[in-house]
Amino acid sequence: MAGGVVCNQMAGADGPKAGRMPIEGFYIYSVADLGLASEFDFFFSSAAATVGGAPDVLTLSDDDPDFEDEGSGAATQLLDVALSVDGSAVAAAGDVVQNVGQSVLTNLTSGETGLLVLVQINGAVVGFASTIALDIGDALDLGPWLGSPKTIPYGDLTTVPACFARGTRILTAQGELPVERLKAGDRVITKDHGAQELVWIGARKALGAGRLAPVRFCTGAMGNGRALTVSPMHRMLVSGWKAELLFGETEVLMPAIELVNGDTIFQAAVPEVEYFHLLFARHEIIFAEGCPSESLNPLKEAVGRFGHEAQAEILSLFPELANRRWAEARVPVLATETALWRSF
Repeated sequence: MAGGVVCNQMAGADGPKAGRMPIEGFYIYSVADLGLASEFDFFFSSAAATVGGAPDVLTLSDDDPDFEDEGSGAATQLLDVALSVDGSAVAAAGDVVQNVGQSVLTNLTSGETGLLVLVQINGAVVGFASTIALDIGDALDLGPWLGSPKTIPYGDLTTVPACFARGTRILTAQGELPVERLKAGDRVITKDHGAQELVWIGARKALGAGRLAPVRFCTGAMGNGRALTVSPMHRMLVSGWKAELLFGETEVLMPAIELVNGDTIFQAAVPEVEYFHLLFARHEIIFAEGCPSESLNPLKEAVGRFGHEAQAEILSLFPELANRRWAEARVPVLATETALWRSF
């Protein structure tokens, strides 16, 4: 590739596709996954439920960032690939996907409250999407039914915290080491505070399809010495005249997904990806494959996306997380500002 940029896609990865609407994706829970008799159990009164099954993933193309109730006439929310739920095929690629209403959802196990979104394809309800993390065994309270507004940002339906894919080399006091070999107590080199002790490391496997597909930085795309793979919302340190002109800062943190250019930086779809999360006593800028990017910032909202065991472990280390927002290592670029960045 020209300019000294080298990139080999991961096995099974899909490279950038021209001429297509953006691909979105989210978990979908069936009626059986939530232990309900039918999708109407909580329409007229609250219902108790227990998560009893793992979700499937729904991927669709759309021309805007919101999951809405679209009619078939001018529909743009179209299944990207055929959908199976609980092992049974329920819809084909190209079928129209609709948001037909929302209910209040309370996870009694974690204490989180969010929304449960009713998903319909071809006039039939196929399952539910959630704005909060659900684990098997969680006790839920469903309702009241809200109905409208039948629109919700895709970004609210699922979140993968800032993390590095297996194999990523992190700069430590002992040199570059694969992230999966790190352990609590290791000293990692930070941009602002020298060698800092790693307080906690977590690992999780996640879906790698659609909007959840990891972002791949080809060698040299951002000064990285090797190809680098991170979660879509993992924020990279961006500097230079654009940052100063647009945001009045010499350095800012930008989500990896917003840096995708379809060439040297792209989403590489895989069935599953294993991520590692690195937590320090403060939010830090560390070096992955030589590229500066963030460590996990343990905001209460981010911690809530982990499983309950990981949440309990982090909160035991940092009990103040329940009532404290940690300072950002750099000014973050807001979602509303990324379009301005891309326009230059």
